[in-house]
Amino acid sequence: MLRITLACLLAVAFLASYAHATDPVSPPPDDKDPIRSRQEQQMHDEAQTRSGTALPFPRQFIMGQVRDSGGIGIGGTTVKLFADGAFVEEDRSNSSGEFELNLPLNIETDETVVLWVVPPTDRYAMQCVVIKKSEVARNSRLFGPCAIEVEMKEQMRVEVALLTPDELLQSVRARGCY
Repeated sequence: MLRITLACLLAVAFLASYAHATDPVSPPPDDKDPIRSRQEQQMHDEAQTRSGTALPFPRQFIMGQVRDSGGIGIGGTTVKLFADGAFVEEDRSNSSGEFELNLPLNIETDETVVLWVVPPTDRYAMQCVVIKKSEVARNSRLFGPCAIEVEMKEQMRVEVALLTPDELLQSVRARGCY
């Protein structure tokens, strides 16, 4: 468990330093309320539709649910979206464990996109979900064969199972990653 968490932390740190090295003037992360940001994005999209101005790419989002190993939704879980190590957006799961994030990224660009799923209590271990790997991440083998990966799509659903440390260790062993 510790190896997986450390591997994800190192990967995010590497990508953050790489992104900073290649684009040192990127804007600081937006600390706005994610719900308000989502509403602002929707209003922005509607205004562009009314004005006839096309978006540079279609509206994209990630929906999903965070559950425990028994399939019960875990509310209060923080889900954070990072692109090339830079924070993009976060949401907190509702009482059913459901979350939604805007994906204000062009899926055609070469960047690494990762979700961090941070449980509301220490009972569960954090999860790192790799949505897309850049060429640098692939060539550097930043994510091992046991990393949790999903394919990035314009509108996507991600199901995440938060496990206790013991359950995570069993899962890692069962997949031959430990």
